[in-house]
Amino acid sequence: MQSSPHYTPQEEAYIDLYAGKTILLRVSGSVLNTPEFQRDAETMMELMRYGIKFILNVGGGPIIDKHYEDKKLSIKKTGGIRYTEKKAIDQALIPAAKEIRAYLADLFASVPIHFQDPATIKCGYLDAGAHGFVGEPVYIDQFDPSHMLSVYQFIGQAENGFVNVNADHMMKAILSAHGRINELVMLSDSNGIWDKDKNIFPVLTLEELAPLIDDGTIQGGMVNKANLMMEVIPKASKGVALGGGYLREELLGWKGYGTMVIDLFKHEHPMVKPEEIPIIEAVFADLMQAKGPFRQRGPKEIEEAITYHHLMKVKNSMLGGVSLIPRAHQWTELGMYWAGPKSNGYGRMILENAKAHANALSQKIGLVTKVDGAASSFDKAGFKLEGPLQEMVGHADMPGFIKDYGGIPQGKVVYTYQGH
Repeated sequence: MQSSPHYTPQEEAYIDLYAGKTILLRVSGSVLNTPEFQRDAETMMELMRYGIKFILNVGGGPIIDKHYEDKKLSIKKTGGIRYTEKKAIDQALIPAAKEIRAYLADLFASVPIHFQDPATIKCGYLDAGAHGFVGEPVYIDQFDPSHMLSVYQFIGQAENGFVNVNADHMMKAILSAHGRINELVMLSDSNGIWDKDKNIFPVLTLEELAPLIDDGTIQGGMVNKANLMMEVIPKASKGVALGGGYLREELLGWKGYGTMVIDLFKHEHPMVKPEEIPIIEAVFADLMQAKGPFRQRGPKEIEEAITYHHLMKVKNSMLGGVSLIPRAHQWTELGMYWAGPKSNGYGRMILENAKAHANALSQKIGLVTKVDGAASSFDKAGFKLEGPLQEMVGHADMPGFIKDYGGIPQGKVVYTYQGH
């Protein structure tokens, strides 16, 4: 995209990465008619101008409940699922769907919007009809991925008429029909997946979710979100549980927002692409501002570090990276090493990739870090602790570049790795 004062260079880079791709938003009925979702709608309409497509999978929760109440319909559940009678379809769900459709048509009035005909969502009866007129999509007829904005609601077509379709089931049907969803975002009134103390997990892997449910770390309504992620992430590679109002921050910033769940089997370690450079520049700026083991680098050194930066990513999401900069005498400087939240295992994977790089070239890696948890990660990855930085500078067996780290605070050590 052409440079715009409306976006930072980092945001422009993400827009270029998403251009031509499709983002699926599962929108809870509890956030649909809120200022926060209206802000997200503005973000969507802005991004659509750059060729980014959206599919809205909307729930009806509170609006359906209101129509139930107005018509004095009883609400009962079987197995945690709302039992739906035929009259509830006619008197509550269809009117609620029409109300939401009118609201969304007005909200997105400046862009073309396609509402998928419920009759094209072919369903069987969930649990052999144990929940009444509740369906589970079998396939979506007339599915057209070319629309810039498509809306799927909570009604489908079964053998004996329209049925209530849970938003989770609809989302899985959309993923199966489309096949090339770039990102899945679940918007709700909780900003991510929490532990029992309501601390948000920034990033989780599929492998981490089940144990966290089993040991009670994830409880209550968070269990449903976690279980849903375990079902859909193998198809989407990654997904985000997010609070309403933060879509722009999630899509256009490297730190993201809410909880990202990823399938680590889909990760890769590419070099930085030219269109990703503004994102990495933002990462580096944040890392150097935080100081720690990162020495200050001038513009030429930053350009060099970006040139030799190896990412760890899933689709457009960068989970970490490291610069492996060739130096004299077959040394490689390991610098600008970063990973997501602590104890997620990504750092180890990044370091293993760095070791594989050194092994392939039969080179030696040298690095400087501080004596803390970061140092222990190098120990666990098989790097050799050589000693304190101040004692290693000028040592015949040490790389010359470590002297450049002499101006950073004390408490730094030197590690090496010998490629083979």
